[in-house]
Amino acid sequence: MNFREAMAADKDVFMNESEFAVPVTYRKKGSPDVTISGVFSLQDGFDCRPGTASQTGLLVIWVNDIARPEYGDAVIIDGKEWKVMPNIRGGDISWVLELSNDMRHRF
Repeated sequence: MNFREAMAADKDVFMNESEFAVPVTYRKKGSPDVTISGVFSLQDGFDCRPGTASQTGLLVIWVNDIARPEYGDAVIIDGKEWKVMPNIRGGDISWVLELSNDMRHRF
């Protein structure tokens, strides 16, 4: 058994919400919301360049749950909305998505 096969066989361990995973609502434009499980990691620090104020995170989801994530899709984790950024990696078994959360105050 190679690593890819081992990961696929252990999907229930990785995506177990009692262990590593969290419930995720995935919102793709023009499609109904989908509730899936994913492993989320909040990145340290904030992006505070002029005109921005955002947090970043990484989300691992299974290809079987979302066939083709796209830049700009929305992801809701713990009631907070995140946007999928352009650097989408993976595609064999899982996707690794960079997420950004705009934290600027809205009037």
